[in-house]
Amino acid sequence: MLATGHHDPSIVYGPWETEIGDWRDLVAVVQALSERYGSRELVWRGVGSSAWPLVSSLYWALWRELGSPPTESQMVAAELHILSSARYDWRFDNLAALEIFASLQHFGGPTRLIDVTANPLIAAWFAVEKSAETMDYDGRLFAFASKRPPVHLRGRWSGRYPWWGPLRNDSNRIANKWGTGDNIRVWRPPAYSDRIAAQNAAFIIDGVPVASPGSHLCRVAPLSSERWSLTDIRSTSSVNLKFGQLQRDGSSLDSGPVYTFRILQSAKAGIRDELERVYGYRSSTIYPDMSGLSTFLGRRTKDLLAPYVGSSEAETLLPG
Repeated sequence: MLATGHHDPSIVYGPWETEIGDWRDLVAVVQALSERYGSRELVWRGVGSSAWPLVSSLYWALWRELGSPPTESQMVAAELHILSSARYDWRFDNLAALEIFASLQHFGGPTRLIDVTANPLIAAWFAVEKSAETMDYDGRLFAFASKRPPVHLRGRWSGRYPWWGPLRNDSNRIANKWGTGDNIRVWRPPAYSDRIAAQNAAFIIDGVPVASPGSHLCRVAPLSSERWSLTDIRSTSSVNLKFGQLQRDGSSLDSGPVYTFRILQSAKAGIRDELERVYGYRSSTIYPDMSGLSTFLGRRTKDLLAPYVGSSEAETLLPG
């Protein structure tokens, strides 16, 4: 169920997206972006439905409760409540705020962190993953060309409380480039779990979108001077996106644009086959833990056992 006030992201993303119709298209866009940015680190995100907004789990949870996209102040208040519970009730008092958020993210808890990966093929696998929920929909792939050095757990990033909490108003947030889209941060965390290493995982960290002087809000189309409103942006993303376009990108390499690609539903099976058969990306390698196995079997039990149900061949499943 979609939260109240949700817009179809295609309204905002559509003019900027490039279609991927088969495996060759995917390889071409990955190669083109890699060549454009050279040694600069790109991070990628893949989702099974192009109709899903790009929002963090905390943003989405608050949105559903409030009936409208949350403000930055509401996000911070929720984070402080989460930290209080983690430290005083669950006694995780020895961890920095960012480490608590990373652990919560791993176990499906609400945080402002957005999962990404440094490996475009893994991101593509998430976009084409076999799922009853998304099998009939186009997928979506994002590429973030962050211009900032990666986050490290030191200085203000290693505190007991998030450094962005004291930014009490939009003026302070703009001064610190928090939520403006100019300064999206990428954090490649330590390998707290097998999944982080297997997925070459990272997180996007930024504030709720704000409108900065000169308006860095996304343009409605590549050649248009018109901008989407802050309400439109917040209803499609929990971070401020400044889109670039692969075919016609007038932005400089220092602008840190975001690229989006629509993977057609008709292309999913072929791309998934290539990723699994040639490159070895499948559920067992992307989710290499007992939780991953449990989820996989829960989804696939009917398929796995169907050939044996009501048949004497079922005896072949038993040892001895």
